[in-house]
Amino acid sequence: MHDPNHPLSIAQNGARLKAWEGPNVGYGRIRNITFKDFYIQNTDNPIVLDQCYFNVNASTCAAYPSHVNISDIFFENFRGSSSGKGGKVVAKLVCSPEAVCDDIRLENVELTSPAGSPPEIVCDGIEGGIGVPCVSSANA
Repeated sequence: MHDPNHPLSIAQNGARLKAWEGPNVGYGRIRNITFKDFYIQNTDNPIVLDQCYFNVNASTCAAYPSHVNISDIFFENFRGSSSGKGGKVVAKLVCSPEAVCDDIRLENVELTSPAGSPPEIVCDGIEGGIGVPCVSSANA
């Protein structure tokens, strides 16, 4: 029986964009997507943009980075909490160094983490900022 004082994880990920990397991947684009009105509860990764996807180590990602360009992405009206699995990080937007990522915006994002305050949003390789303060993954 579920203890209501310890919420279950509803999902591993909330809103997620992902692209493959590696020696046999091609080029592509992800464009014009809006994620709106999400309620997140006890979710490991509430907001994710990941271009080093799945079970690939960092050295493979560095040698064969993703070439998927990502633009016109909008995350709007997110409320709730992460599970704390990522520490204080509630959103992680990491673009490949070989791709162009621009016009990616967060607005009205009110996510908390049981790991402490203030919650952190990580962004790397995004041109022009994301509309809210963020830190580099090297500093998270």
